Amino acid sequence: MTIASLEDLMNGPGEAETTFNEALQDGKFCGITLTQADAQTSLRVRTDYIAEVTKSIKKRFPSEHVGIIADLDTVINASRYPGADSVLKSYGLEALERVCDHYGSQRDAAAPLVQKERMLRDFLPVKRVLAGSGNPSFSESCRLLITSLGEMFPDFKTLAEVALVIPVSSVAAERGFSLQNNIKTVMRSRLSEAKTQRLMTIAYAAISLDAFYYAPASTQFKSLRPRRKV
Repeated sequence: MTIASLEDLMNGPGEAETTFNEALQDGKFCGITLTQADAQTSLRVRTDYIAEVTKSIKKRFPSEHVGIIADLDTVINASRYPGADSVLKSYGLEALERVCDHYGSQRDAAAPLVQKERMLRDFLPVKRVLAGSGNPSFSESCRLLITSLGEMFPDFKTLAEVALVIPVSSVAAERGFSLQNNIKTVMRSRLSEAKTQRLMTIAYAAISLDAFYYAPASTQFKSLRPRRKV
């Protein structure tokens, strides 16, 4: 769901609503009679709901921040680079300028995250190296910039690290809340924060029980402190 698609829904019915309207026969749907008041209430609730969702999305993702994310994608994502070297030279320069202005003058920061002059100088070599690596995807470009190219292009390494931790949706946070609720239930409400966190880590990142190697885990557990023999 995007802002554009929500604005389209404000101006006309979507696919599901169109199907619903087509199924109406003489004001009845599945044997239920719908009055004019029902239709007006439905339209008002629909309009209010879409407006509230649109407002929430705009508040969570301000346009200026969305623009920076798009600029990061332009600068780092080698899969979008043009093939011709003559075009590659000028590609992304305006986006890089905005990125440098944004991250090169951070408020309340001891030092800027990146150096603009050095980034402008290094941008063409970065593009050529990434293009020569097969025009990798966004995530793979970030991985290369952080690992093998990090020392050569430190500012782009910083940008890649920033790009990989930007939360572009709330899915991860909502998934975390669901996992926490599955672990810290009403019957286990006295679990400490530290233990809850460890259990969540195990549930999220641990390997399956079938693949778990119990012997070293048992040895480690026994070595932590003396155990009473039974």
